[in-house]
Amino acid sequence: MIGQNSIEMEKAVKSSSDFLLLQLEGLKEHLDILIRDRAIGKSQVQNLLRAAQTASGIPELKLFVQYQMGRDEKRTGWAKEYKHKKFGERMISVLSSIEERAKTLAHEEVGIDSQTAVGLKLAERFFVYLQWHFTYVESTQKKQQRPENDAGKRPPYSKSQNRGERR
Repeated sequence: MIGQNSIEMEKAVKSSSDFLLLQLEGLKEHLDILIRDRAIGKSQVQNLLRAAQTASGIPELKLFVQYQMGRDEKRTGWAKEYKHKKFGERMISVLSSIEERAKTLAHEEVGIDSQTAVGLKLAERFFVYLQWHFTYVESTQKKQQRPENDAGKRPPYSKSQNRGERR
């Protein structure tokens, strides 16, 4: 029976990809600003993923986000406001939406006892998507900031140089 619940939970989580991607869409504009300003680093995103893998439930993840906001004394990262809302508050809203989704999935598809496990699996998958987006945006922004010759191109050879040396 436990194996069947596990399979049902995986199906429920996978069926929620569109929901999770929609949640990510709601964060992208604010997140992209933080990435551009280097206010949130890759390690912080990885810490979210690790927290989801070890947390006892969504409330613990919300507490972790509040902790990150509290550490942001300069208000440039987790506590930075954009359109009248702090990034951490947006993340907590996403986690609340994930929690509600988990409640529905656990009740309708998996079994009521699985709500916490479903919520954590959804949060984990969401943080993977967040990490993918972070990596893409960070890479894109780095490429835009490089001078042309630093973008992986070799400098041109000088016609006046001997023995094939570069200038």
